[in-house]
Amino acid sequence: MSPLALDALRERWVQRLGLHRLIDRPAPFETAGVRAGTASGAGEADITVLIPAFQHERYIGDAVRSVLDQADSRFRILVADDGSTDRTVERARALDDPRVTVTVNAQNVGLGRSLVAALEHVDTPFVALLNSDDVYHPQRLSRCREVLVSEPRLRAVATGIMLIDARGRRLTPGDASRLIDGRRIFHWVQWYGRTQAGQDREALFLRLLRHNVLLTSSNIVCHTSFLREHSTALAELRYCVDWHLFLTAAATDRLGYLPEPLLAYRLHAGNTVWFSPRTRPAYSAEVNRVATRAIRDYLGTLSPSNVETAKRDIASAVAANTELDERLVQQDCDLAALKY
Repeated sequence: MSPLALDALRERWVQRLGLHRLIDRPAPFETAGVRAGTASGAGEADITVLIPAFQHERYIGDAVRSVLDQADSRFRILVADDGSTDRTVERARALDDPRVTVTVNAQNVGLGRSLVAALEHVDTPFVALLNSDDVYHPQRLSRCREVLVSEPRLRAVATGIMLIDARGRRLTPGDASRLIDGRRIFHWVQWYGRTQAGQDREALFLRLLRHNVLLTSSNIVCHTSFLREHSTALAELRYCVDWHLFLTAAATDRLGYLPEPLLAYRLHAGNTVWFSPRTRPAYSAEVNRVATRAIRDYLGTLSPSNVETAKRDIASAVAANTELDERLVQQDCDLAALKY
């Protein structure tokens, strides 16, 4: 039995035996309970929340409702389903709200291509991404919009993140359980907790090279033109859409960051962070390709006097990233001869 199937089986038995009640986890944040016509910020929508969906019938309702509960109502929702075979599309369409549109790809094309295709239906100046198993804080859109409007040089903004379990309850290193959550989730939560410590003073580009501390494409709110500028690169990506966009914006100091946890990232048996032996090679190749491209672009923005120091910092960050082939990246980016 595959690890994914084992996790799914464990989750069913945890629910059946009532073991989930052993940990009384709180909700990640209070929802505003806002619906159409009652939110503030009345006016023409200036942001499209683009929800790429695939096989998430259990979670898509929570994702869409977290947008409908936003304190500022100047948004539209576009659910772009990538060929789901479960009831994801049915449940998205059942959320009867004039601001929600659902499109369906004829076949599964991958996250990058699905996003690029969905952009053809977007005519607002801003786009916010939300994966179909994650959840927004009620103030997320208003806070991120404020940053992008007040700081025109920024192309994108990300925020702090709160982890939630499969039931949508807050998950922390202190209460993660091997039994209830599963071994992989337990160890991932501990790893993520360690990545958040001791790096606040490091430049965001270098932090992202060490670890994708911003985690997910759900954490991207940006100018629509920013996504369109990168549509060619995005169409090539299945796994690293978020990391590519974060690194690209951070390389030119155009990525804003709000430390407030305005996004809930859900961990469950079907997360795309779990790679099978079949998909691991393709993921590894994509990770190295994205890192190499970002490093080259970043070095190209620097004055000659700053390049050598920057290379040493980059070499150190690459060495710390266990997902990268250190020797390959150092060779491709002319870092191999450096000591760090």
